[in-house]
This record gives sequence, C-alpha cells and structure tokens, in this order.
Amino acid sequence: MTLDHVGYAFTMARTGSLHPVGEVFRIIGRFAFPMFMFFLAEGMAKSHHKGRYMLRILGMYGLITIGEIIVICIPYFRQMGYTEARLDQHPFTDILLNGATLFFLYQKKWKKLLAFIPLGIIIFSYVVTVKEGYEGVYQAYFPFFLRSGYGLVGPIFSLGFTLGLQGFLKIKEKNGYQMEPWKEQFTINVSMVVVGAMFYILFAVLSSIFVTRGQFTASFFDWESWCLLSMILLLLYSGKRGYDKTWWRVFSYFYFLIHMGIVFLLTLFI
Repeated sequence: MTLDHVGYAFTMARTGSLHPVGEVFRIIGRFAFPMFMFFLAEGMAKSHHKGRYMLRILGMYGLITIGEIIVICIPYFRQMGYTEARLDQHPFTDILLNGATLFFLYQKKWKKLLAFIPLGIIIFSYVVTVKEGYEGVYQAYFPFFLRSGYGLVGPIFSLGFTLGLQGFLKIKEKNGYQMEPWKEQFTINVSMVVVGAMFYILFAVLSSIFVTRGQFTASFFDWESWCLLSMILLLLYSGKRGYDKTWWRVFSYFYFLIHMGIVFLLTLFI
C-alpha cells in the first residue's frame, strides 16, 4: 500500500506519466486491497465483538474524512487544486462499507436485510463513478466521503472470501471432517481464495464486455488484475494472530493516516 502511494505521488501526480519504477510500485500496491478484504472477512468471522470491531473502523474512517474536509476548506490547498473532485477515495471508506455489509449479514433474522444499506451505497457509488467517466463531469450531489474507491471490487472480494470460508465450515460440520489444524487452515485459505478470485475474474470479464459493448477484450486485466497475485500470499496465511501488543495495534490503525500525511507533505516540498 505504501509503495503504491509513493509510486503515484512522486510520478503520476507530479509529471502526469508513470515512471517504470513507479509502475512497479503501483503493481505491488495492487496486492493490498484483496488482503484488506481477506482479513476483513476473516476478522468479522472470528471476532466475538463485531460491534467493537466496526467501531474501530468507523473511528479511523471518521478521522481520515475529517482530515480531508479540513484540507479542502483551507484556501491554500484549494488553490493547489485539492477540491472534492480531486480527492482520491481512501480505502477506509471501502473497509467501512464492506465491513458493515458483513456485520449485518452475521446478524439474525430481519437485521440481515440491513446489509443492503452499505451494499447499496457501494453500488450507487460505482454507478456514479461510471457515469462520471462517460460524461467527464463530477457529480457533486454524491458526497466524496461516501464514495467507494474500489467500487464493486470490494464486495466481490469480501463476499467471495466470506462465502468460501462459511461454505467450507458448513461442509466440514455436515460431514464431520477431522483435520490437522494446519491442513484445515490451508483448506480454508484455498476455499476463500478460489471463490474470491472466481468472483473477481467473472466481474472483470463482464465489465470488459460491457465497456466494449459486447466484445470481450483482455485490456481490463492489464492493471488492476495484478491484485490476483496476492492470492498466492494469502494461501500461506497460518490463521494465527501475529504480534499483538497494544502499541502495535494502535500504530497499525493509525498507519494509513500517518503515511498518507508524510507522503502528502513530501510532495509539497520535493
């Protein structure tokens, strides 16, 4: 993720073209979002306090959004072109909306239907973004702080990973499978990755056909689909919690805000 932002900030954002090194950085950066969605699905499935989990995500989303509002309200930054239309959607919007979708799906009875609210925002955001792409006009009626930066890719991965995980657990329970812990975790990883990747590939193919009005082209796979390489790394997930000291957990939540601030300041002075 950091390499992705560095690659963009010091090449594309400054020169209008992507330096080969910047391109490599951005390709590596494609790995980040599927990993966010994988561990969001994993965390939501295992968490005993899903509400607290969502509150932490909401808190970080709120801090970042407040920071963006402050930036666009300062005349100096507005003169530099930092307006609502220029702001890149941060991933915490996607994490919040997709996390809320999963959160409600884990609720009972009618509360599951509430998942359509955050999912509907994601879909509407995608429609607005596509409309802007065709018309070349920023749609100011839809606020920037509700815009999903990754569009339908978020629910495709988060729901795909969740379906793969829950599907395996139900099959295991139904058939009474007994497996060694490492084999069970690897099987879970395979199930999540296969379903998530299949959903993404299907979306990519259908999007390509839609954009080209009925004729499939592989061009859609040239850039964003580098994210599929992250599936190899996800297969290696052990299922165990890593280093979890309080200071590290707090730093991990604030890392996005910190590193974006540093990259932003460096672009002003370098």
